Amino acid sequence: MSKHLVTAPASVESAQGWLEVAEILAGDRTLNEHPIITFCVPITTPLCFDETNCHIMKMGVRKGIPIEAQTEPIAGATAPLSFAGGLLMGNAENLFLIIMAQLLKPGAPITYSIGHGLTDLHTGNAIFYNADKMLWQIADIQMANFYNIPNWSSLSGSMVGRYDVQCGIEQALLMMPTVASGTNILNGLGSCFNACGMSAEMIVIQADLAQLIERISDGIDITDEKLDFDSISAVGPGGHFLTEALTIKMLRSDEFFTKGSFDRSGERSSNDPKDSMLVRAHERVEELLAAHEPAVCGKTAEEIHRWCRQREK
Repeated sequence: MSKHLVTAPASVESAQGWLEVAEILAGDRTLNEHPIITFCVPITTPLCFDETNCHIMKMGVRKGIPIEAQTEPIAGATAPLSFAGGLLMGNAENLFLIIMAQLLKPGAPITYSIGHGLTDLHTGNAIFYNADKMLWQIADIQMANFYNIPNWSSLSGSMVGRYDVQCGIEQALLMMPTVASGTNILNGLGSCFNACGMSAEMIVIQADLAQLIERISDGIDITDEKLDFDSISAVGPGGHFLTEALTIKMLRSDEFFTKGSFDRSGERSSNDPKDSMLVRAHERVEELLAAHEPAVCGKTAEEIHRWCRQREK
């Protein structure tokens, strides 16, 4: 098994099922040794931790798997109608879950996570991707860093479920400060339509964009090697650097961002809609799906199928 899974069991029975399948995937190792799943354990805002979620947390902690502390204060409905009030509510609820996990097992792995929302008081609907949500996101990351607790953040999201300018702006506005603020774990790639939709093409684009933002956040390396003063002196006025040692060394490096989602042809571009970022992302999705091979071996897969058949009886 090559990818970590996050699950949000809605019942003790569901949690037990996830643990049993995870143990099959872990093979001859315990989940404590190979924690391939995380349990998302929520608070029901405001300030309620029910018996079911308490049991689910106990099950996960005792098995040694990570816990994602999850709260979703909705400003105006389940939290004060202010940025500061929503932050305070979410922080208090997260700290409760984190302390609860440590009381069950000191050192239990757990992450800090808040999924803020806003109430549309005209309709009563919950808005999960208000255009200024990054204010909450940045503050959440700062709070988690203050407590020295790993942070789990939503990377992107949009209120609309269509590929248009609003979608692109909302996604980028949320992504840039989230990555640049130094969050530890990113989720929600491709999320749209107020957290009710998902786009495979946006997953591809946003994965590239997240790497670009990380690269920007790293800043500029000003070591002597990269400044390359000797080369500048040797080439002199009117020369070129095409054959210089640093050029050859950096030719295929990650010094400059070159991911495929971005069209670098400039004035040579055809400007044909079929060459758009969305079309190229769709082609990439098709390529990935066509070439995908399951990471789970046949023996393990058959054991999981056998488990499913037994559960159906």
